[in-house]
Amino acid sequence: FLASFIWNPSTRSFGDPVLLNMSPANIARYEIHFQFHDPITHLLQKRRRATLVCEVMAQKELEKTEFFNDFLMRDGLHHGMNLYAYDGDLNIGDLRIWRSGNRPDFDRRDVAILNFILPYFRNALRNARHMAAAGSMAGLWDGFFENTQIALFLFDHKDRFVFQNRSADSLMAELSDPLSTRFYGVLSSLLKKSPCQTEWGPFSLSVFHSFSPGDGRPVNGILVSRSSPPRIDRKVLESRFELTP
Repeated sequence: FLASFIWNPSTRSFGDPVLLNMSPANIARYEIHFQFHDPITHLLQKRRRATLVCEVMAQKELEKTEFFNDFLMRDGLHHGMNLYAYDGDLNIGDLRIWRSGNRPDFDRRDVAILNFILPYFRNALRNARHMAAAGSMAGLWDGFFENTQIALFLFDHKDRFVFQNRSADSLMAELSDPLSTRFYGVLSSLLKKSPCQTEWGPFSLSVFHSFSPGDGRPVNGILVSRSSPPRIDRKVLESRFELTP
């Protein structure tokens, strides 16, 4: 069984579910009631790697809960393993995978497989978020190219650089000449190999493949955002540079 949710930090709740072999009616009960009476998910959410449910709560203890008996067992879920993807400090999506009681529990090999796909899962979720934001504006490509606050770098089907938007211009203006040269090298190498390396300094990178709206030729893009907002610590600056307040 599988369920996948998107975390909403404003309402502190999970929503927008995707299901496999689970009852939509039961998932609706989760969204309305059981996620607020869930003894395991918020413990699992804190872990940024695949985790067996039994690592945060013993199976025997879980089986004593309302959550297990009135929600999980309604669809026959017994053994669980979860994965939570983060963009910086924001949980952007998850995978909750379960087996029935007549199947063996998940093991370390299953955990390793799920951790292996994490960079690709995170990359896809980042792209989905960025494209949804751009798509809410007038014209997907116009919004995606110029109006989004995410820096966008485009390359043709031979991985030759062809375009960057205004946000990318601003980002590059922050970097010194040696750093900007290295940065373009990172973008180029990211296109030539699997997108596992999705962090560079304070930036998060995600790769997408699409087609030019003009001539339909393939294009490859890289979206670059800050992993976390830049912070200026006044006390650190005062101490480091012997500044007065």
